[in-house]
Amino acid sequence: GRMEAARVAPNVVSYNSVINACGKAGKSDQAVRWLHEMERVAIQPSTVSYNGVVHACARAGQIAEAVRWFEQMEACRIEPNIESY
Repeated sequence: GRMEAARVAPNVVSYNSVINACGKAGKSDQAVRWLHEMERVAIQPSTVSYNGVVHACARAGQIAEAVRWFEQMEACRIEPNIESY
């Protein structure tokens, strides 16, 4: 991708930016894919990562999916914050 071409190593902040952009664009499926990609390349998702996916799902009307991701965040021992609710 472009980041690799520019020799910029993706990190949790860059992934969170993409996840949040997907959510704002109503693309919850893409937000979920980016979270899985983070895990695939061994970048630990943060509270912000999960919040982005939860909000993307909720914005898309996928409330059950949003709840599932919130529960997954807790199962992974990632602390919810005020933005999580």
